[in-house]
Amino acid sequence: MDKIGEQELLQELKHLQATNASLLIAIPLIHFMGYGFLTLTFLNLIYILIPLNLFDPFWRLDVLKGFIDQIPIALIGAVCIFYGGSLYRSQREKIILQVLHNLVLGYGIVFLLLIPLGIIDTSKIYQANSQKNQFVAQEKIIAIQANKEKILTTKTTADLANLLETFLAPTKIAANTSEKFQLEPLRNQVLDIFENQEQQIKQQMELANKNRFAYLVKNSLKFNLGSLTTAILFLNIWRCNKWVKNRIHNS
Repeated sequence: MDKIGEQELLQELKHLQATNASLLIAIPLIHFMGYGFLTLTFLNLIYILIPLNLFDPFWRLDVLKGFIDQIPIALIGAVCIFYGGSLYRSQREKIILQVLHNLVLGYGIVFLLLIPLGIIDTSKIYQANSQKNQFVAQEKIIAIQANKEKILTTKTTADLANLLETFLAPTKIAANTSEKFQLEPLRNQVLDIFENQEQQIKQQMELANKNRFAYLVKNSLKFNLGSLTTAILFLNIWRCNKWVKNRIHNS
């Protein structure tokens, strides 16, 4: 029984040694993949940033979205690079690791700072969209009011019918002109149509603003929570790899 137990123990030890050997062989490949992932992330970030338009809140929000989309690749790259500790590291690579270690810290801090910027930009974009919708609606309302003034200046049913050919659909014109309406009832009916159109424009503007606000809030929550999660992950990667500085100073 003792010999059988010793043989099983030796087999387990050999299995562990083989596993460790295969892992050690894979470490340089994992490091290489990590550098490749970070290189791809760097190239994508340059593509996202160019052309620069720092004072445009729409551009800044698009950049934040692009940064968030690149997070998985950057995280995988950072984990792969720091995997394995100081094993298979040349002196030159140790210097590179120290630079990357500081960049990870900076990356986490930057994403923390992007959270208030994202909130401010969301507010600016909502205000810009609201002003645009209000401007378009106001132009339509001004045109309707101008038409209403023209309607009020008509003195005969024939003059009113001529204006209706320009303002309203032919079916409505036929309904109003096929019979001999008096001027005031017909004028009031037309003014009611314009009043309804004006109310519809205001309602459409309010609905568009509400929908846009809901969309921007949803995106803002997504981007800001993504920024916070990214900052926490990168700061933890930085904290868990303080061995980089210690090993370099000791070497």
